[in-house]
Amino acid sequence: SSFKRVFKKAYHESPGKWLKQKRLENAAVQIKSLKRNPTEVYLESGYADYSSFSYSFKQQFGICPKEYKENIS
Repeated sequence: SSFKRVFKKAYHESPGKWLKQKRLENAAVQIKSLKRNPTEVYLESGYADYSSFSYSFKQQFGICPKEYKENIS
């Protein structure tokens, strides 16, 4: 709990939320820069199923991963 308190003070969010954000940012880079399909990326991003990944991605970026890929192509 000490780590969590210090982390939150430094980064202004919980470690879990921070890690989730970084995983989704990495997924977005892979989709955009490496032109990978979202269905290839979700497991590497730490999600057990695509629907959870898609939901979190949409919450973070305001657009689902499939639309994100189509908009950057």
